Amino acid sequence: MLPGRAYPVSRPVLAAVVAVLVQHGYDVRPVSWQLEVVPEDPAAFVTTRLVEAAPEGADLVVGKSLGTWAAPYAAEQSLPAVWVTPVLGEPDVADGIRDNRAAQLVVAGLSDHLHDVQVAAGLGCDLVELDGVDHALSGTGDGVVAPVILGRITDATDAFLRRQGWQG
Repeated sequence: MLPGRAYPVSRPVLAAVVAVLVQHGYDVRPVSWQLEVVPEDPAAFVTTRLVEAAPEGADLVVGKSLGTWAAPYAAEQSLPAVWVTPVLGEPDVADGIRDNRAAQLVVAGLSDHLHDVQVAAGLGCDLVELDGVDHALSGTGDGVVAPVILGRITDATDAFLRRQGWQG
């Protein structure tokens, strides 16, 4: 579980996704970091943390924002993934998602300044776009995630895992 730059795994959306993964039997390995700015080479930074967290390999990758820089690695390894608010304006992230042959779910807010509707439409994966929701997955702009938004994200994650028949 790869967090955002300023959105740890303990925040509501990722904590809710962790709960869904645990219900499906996954051994969740949360990664943490405290960063003021995005690292100079975000893909290398995130991939290194992912490999450190799961040295024996992963069955599924989950990343939010900065954590979605693991997409190129996930594509190389054909790892299924759940990407929450991916930075689709970064070609390496978008290409990593697009090039991955494994099943993937992308969850993003349509009011997220880092979301690109046209890029998202061409990714070739399951896509949930939430109207009026920003990069923090808040519909109010204050960082508070409404229960209805959490419900949509957890339902989408659960349905995605069930469609794949995955149990961790």
